[in-house]
Amino acid sequence: MAGPENTPDSSAFGRLLHSEARFLSRVAAVLRFDPAVYEEIEKDPHAIPQAFAAVIATALLAGLGQGSLAAIFVGIALAILIWGGVTGLVWGVGVLMAGPASHFPSLLRCLGFAYIWVGLLIGSGLPYLGGLFSWGAVLLYLASLVLATRQVLQTTTGRATLISAIALGFPLLILLLIAG
Repeated sequence: MAGPENTPDSSAFGRLLHSEARFLSRVAAVLRFDPAVYEEIEKDPHAIPQAFAAVIATALLAGLGQGSLAAIFVGIALAILIWGGVTGLVWGVGVLMAGPASHFPSLLRCLGFAYIWVGLLIGSGLPYLGGLFSWGAVLLYLASLVLATRQVLQTTTGRATLISAIALGFPLLILLLIAG
């Protein structure tokens, strides 16, 4: 006789489907700028692989926009570095400005999902429109970063904007100097 542990929903395949559905609903909520999704991600210690998947998928999209295999691999490496670096900067600046209201892993999970907007860089190689895609990616990522920072650090929108601008501005400045 099949017990509750042998139901289809408790199988590895059922858990995978549930996890995939949760991931997609979180991505949709981030794209809608729903602040509740960041509270959910913050409280879910098992969301780090999902945040990592979001960063990698976003880097793949951005790399495709550059049109070369090398750009994809470099983009993945840069995405992981930027995700960790921006998270570290948000956490460090946030602790200085807002007090120690959050654990680094919670912030890492949420900012991984906020990174989804960088996927707009897939259109950055388009003639005439590439610049719009690039600016759109940066500005929408900044907006999502502000929302995630506000929710996780439990601070005001103004303070979250300042923290996010500092944290995102530093890596962008380095990238501009390297490309420069």
